[in-house]
Amino acid sequence: LSGTDNHLAGLGNMAESVTPEQEGKPGYEGSLDPRVAPLPSLLRDAGYRTYQSGKWHLGGAPNRRPNARGFDRSFALVQGGAAHFKQTSTSSLFPGAPEPTYLADDVETTVPDDFFSSKDYTNKLIEFIDSERDSSKPFFGYLTYTAPHWPIQAPDENLERVRGRYDEGYEVIGQRRFAALKRLGLASANAVQPPLPPGIRPWNELSDAEKTRSVRTYEAYAAAIESLDD
Repeated sequence: LSGTDNHLAGLGNMAESVTPEQEGKPGYEGSLDPRVAPLPSLLRDAGYRTYQSGKWHLGGAPNRRPNARGFDRSFALVQGGAAHFKQTSTSSLFPGAPEPTYLADDVETTVPDDFFSSKDYTNKLIEFIDSERDSSKPFFGYLTYTAPHWPIQAPDENLERVRGRYDEGYEVIGQRRFAALKRLGLASANAVQPPLPPGIRPWNELSDAEKTRSVRTYEAYAAAIESLDD
């Protein structure tokens, strides 16, 4: 958003990962620093309507929030990630994860019970655009999804669409995809398929439980991507 090196923008490291040696040092503020002029601020000055929806992760202090950095309207997740559904003790980013902070135009808010990140971030940006559809101004929309960032979660209807798609296992799927690369001219006809990555066992060496977990994980990831595409 700054068009500069990340250190000049204050993000030499994420706020959660700043080391003792970096604390208090210029470039390691862990947020989008006021010393840079972010793109939405420049566009707003040039006559644009500016909207943000989704992950922010550029600072939660009042002078670091989206509307303070150039957005007319915003709906922001302050942290770098959260559950894609309304976060609970059973659907959190990781066990014991703190409650996510959501901002509606820089004011803390809650999300509805039927919240799902990809759906709601999209709908919120559409709402912002529609609210000024009759304006003669151009608009800049900044839509920042968290999917498919872990935890890998997807709505039931998307999970059902991919159920069983990967039951053959990653080796058969990999062979089929490699053959498709050749057929499409994206790989040379005499290309040799790479071996499995280090630490990944052949499919036939996995137990039934391991196969089931692998397939279900694959389905959840694919469903998260498909819901994002939707």
